[in-house]
Amino acid sequence: MSSLESILPSYGRDLLAGRSRATHKTYTAAVRVLARWLDEHGASSNLADISRSVLREFFADRTLLVKATTVSVEFRALRRFWAWCVDEGEVVSSPTDRLPFPRVPFVPPSVYSDAEVRAMVRVCAGRRYLDVRDMALLRLFLDTGMRRSELAYLRLSDVLLDQGVVTVMGKGGRGRIVPIGQKTVAALDRYLRARASQPLAGRSECVWLGQMGEMTDNGVYQALRERAKAAGVPDWRPHRHRHTFAHQRLLAGGAEDDLMQIVGWNSVATLRRYGASAASERARVAHTRMALGDRF
Repeated sequence: MSSLESILPSYGRDLLAGRSRATHKTYTAAVRVLARWLDEHGASSNLADISRSVLREFFADRTLLVKATTVSVEFRALRRFWAWCVDEGEVVSSPTDRLPFPRVPFVPPSVYSDAEVRAMVRVCAGRRYLDVRDMALLRLFLDTGMRRSELAYLRLSDVLLDQGVVTVMGKGGRGRIVPIGQKTVAALDRYLRARASQPLAGRSECVWLGQMGEMTDNGVYQALRERAKAAGVPDWRPHRHRHTFAHQRLLAGGAEDDLMQIVGWNSVATLRRYGASAASERARVAHTRMALGDRF
């Protein structure tokens, strides 16, 4: 009889086929959280013993310990896990069937202010290798709204400076071409010239190199978190750059379809969620620009 612990390696290998590293990490982490909870409560981790009532109690406990959004992510992840177990014949039915979806109050995500962005740009302005690298990292975040994992695992062949584009491999193995502005092109050009002097440069296709070798998505996070701290930007999160990019593009009058293409969204609902954080500001700006009452 399979248990959560024994089946997890097989599930993890299946996830790696066609899914991003971030998705793999999120989905397997939820299974581990459940396994830990069962162990702490003296409950069986055998798949056949995990019922709907057990999961209901698990999620009730989680709502007291973590954010509602985290509970929502874990619910989706475990629903996917049990669906895979059914497909693999490990269980007859999923205990998540007819299990109520956790209620998640909608809290619009915040965006970075212009002052915060300028402060982060200023602390990256320098001639040292790390300054040049982090400026290129930051400008790509600001200019494209790409995910951290997408940015972290760029290959040299993905960066086409003369064309002013970067090829990005997104979720589900879906590739897309993302345009970049002149300041980002210049920052990348300067970085790639500085990169050529790094010990690993000739043996690596990874765009981003640290002092210890190729950077991971966690390395990118740590590097820019330190920059944000130096800039006086509290609680820095890379995903806020994605929200900020969506807001700024919509504020400038960008078409929603174009935004979805650039950032790699397939769902209009996702667009609405990302755009909600500063929707009132965009509404005020659009109203002022139209000046409908001034026509009379």
